[in-house]
Amino acid sequence: MNPHALEVLEFARVLDLVAGNAGTAAGAARVRGLKPWEHWVTYVGAGTLLPRLRVLLDEFAFAPLRQVLAP
Repeated sequence: MNPHALEVLEFARVLDLVAGNAGTAAGAARVRGLKPWEHWVTYVGAGTLLPRLRVLLDEFAFAPLRQVLAP
């Protein structure tokens, strides 16, 4: 991602918020050092990520709903 996009998304602020909940100073430093993963487009474009997400949604997110709607 380009620096402007990260500013718009307030990425540094989000990292600071998450780092504030770290259990140790070392953990907070590690969180603040995280960088966005730029290669996710490769997986989405290859068609491998979305089917896996769909399986996760089907198995976990909609499980309670299936129980309610089951005859």
